[in-house]
Amino acid sequence: MLQKAYQTPDQLLGRELSKRPKATECALVLDPDTLIAWDRPMYEDDADRQWHRLLYAGDDIAFRFGLRRAIDQGGRRLIVVTRGEDQQGDKINLTHLADVLSQVEADPIDLSLVAYFKRLFPKVSPPIDELRQHKSAFVASVPGLVGSYTQFKLRWGEPASWNRGQLLAILLMAKYPTLRLEELWCDETDPDGFLCHAVRLLLRPDIQPEDVAMLRRVIGESSRISDLTFAEPWLGMEARELAAFLVLRHFLGTHDVQHPSTLLAGKLAFSVDPNRLEPQVGTILESIVHDGEAWARINRLAESELTDRKVSQVLLLVGATANELLGVLSNPSTSPILLRETVGNVLRSVFAGASLGESSWMASLQGHPAIKKSAEASVSGQAACLSECLLNVVEVQQAIQRPIVTATHADELLDWYVDGGLHLLELRLAQAFSRLESVGDPDLIAAGERFLLDGSGALKRRLRDYLDQIDEHLAGFITPDAVSFMQGPRSATRVLRDIVYKQRHQFARIWILLFDGMRLDTWDLVVWPILSEFFERAAGDCRPRFAVLPSKTDIARRALFAGGLAHVWKNYDNKWTKDERILAARALGVLAVRLTTTCGSSPKPRP
Repeated sequence: MLQKAYQTPDQLLGRELSKRPKATECALVLDPDTLIAWDRPMYEDDADRQWHRLLYAGDDIAFRFGLRRAIDQGGRRLIVVTRGEDQQGDKINLTHLADVLSQVEADPIDLSLVAYFKRLFPKVSPPIDELRQHKSAFVASVPGLVGSYTQFKLRWGEPASWNRGQLLAILLMAKYPTLRLEELWCDETDPDGFLCHAVRLLLRPDIQPEDVAMLRRVIGESSRISDLTFAEPWLGMEARELAAFLVLRHFLGTHDVQHPSTLLAGKLAFSVDPNRLEPQVGTILESIVHDGEAWARINRLAESELTDRKVSQVLLLVGATANELLGVLSNPSTSPILLRETVGNVLRSVFAGASLGESSWMASLQGHPAIKKSAEASVSGQAACLSECLLNVVEVQQAIQRPIVTATHADELLDWYVDGGLHLLELRLAQAFSRLESVGDPDLIAAGERFLLDGSGALKRRLRDYLDQIDEHLAGFITPDAVSFMQGPRSATRVLRDIVYKQRHQFARIWILLFDGMRLDTWDLVVWPILSEFFERAAGDCRPRFAVLPSKTDIARRALFAGGLAHVWKNYDNKWTKDERILAARALGVLAVRLTTTCGSSPKPRP
């Protein structure tokens, strides 16, 4: 069992020295593996006693000069024996220091690596060569070994000795606390199960590059399969490269590309021939792709390896035209990095004048799991921004190709305009360019600016022309009798009368909040979604209505509060007024009131 009282070698030494009697003048420490950095001339133990540190590392003369100075200065002496850089082997010859060592009181403190290990794990014998090779990692990991050893005991009890794999495993677990022993120990007896386990382990994103070699050793040592030749190509690839291969190979597989590994080998350079991975790749992908969290981690790992150029090369294997690439957008398993590049290529084609075919892909792209909202700087975030840009552009293009409804009444035209989402098109176009800019691709932004905004043929101009045609159609209903039109059943002047007045007895107070100058798209997409969390729509006809013309702010607002045009703007004395408080009060059937205004205060009603 791990002795929790012992921590680092330095702490262990301080504890042991403090146990020596107060009269002790000379102590000996054996540190042949240099577990402590002996850079301090004085050493303080846990009892706050000072010791002259005298280091012997093979240089007899330097050591004896230091010893003489310490004797002259007086005080306790701590003789430290360690192995010099030119000394090899397990043993250190100290016969010529017999006269000095005779001064040592009590037994030496053994801080050799093996002795230190045995203090931590008294019932375990380590693999000595492997322990020395990873000495620094072992000493640095001591604080994290307690929890790791608990897992060892649960699996193996307290074995008499560890093999190399077990030592390396506990070092990795101490460094990576989230790494469980069952994740690390690949002891499956069937080749497919072993390989799937090993690949998942190698693709953990938290494993640092300097620990990959150790991880591979653990995989090999834990294997119960004698011949691992089949696994060598998989275990030999660097994690990012392996992740990139799996992402690309899965992509080509979902699009029924023939001989995908051969084609990948021809397009891109891999450290291992992809054809050597082909026999097991189907099993590996089937194991990983259905684990959404694991597959997402692999995609993130692959992003640093898959440059735009590499992805573009692979996309050519599926298709080069915009319509050929629409199948990629419809596939929910397409990875974010591939989706981002695909959407970018489709946008480039659209900006160059390409016409997209059937639109069933749009619904698939809107719900694509790879473009869930995330930071714009991430690959998923960029894919989401480009996807929103493409969807908005296509929506606007499709909308302005619809014939304008042959309406027999202005109300019919208004309902068609709103129900068809035509009032949102200008906002959609602005959002499309905003999302395009957020990705930061200068060439794509320039192409988008030319297509969307610049010149008479730009989409913005074509949209404006289309909306102007709708306005002209509406003008045909207004021109014959503008006054009757503005007093019609869908006039904004009837809002208080048709909705608020009819329900006035249901409420003790009525609060009228007027948003001045708000566009209908802002109300639908921004304001009402927020207000709907706290308010409900009133009963009655809440459809959009026609504004009073001219739609000058004060005239339109006054007509709305008064419930009619200027000829009904009367006060309680039946005199013409533009006081909106009185006009609103009369429209709501409030009894006669006199409103006074005091400078610096709000108006207060009086009976």
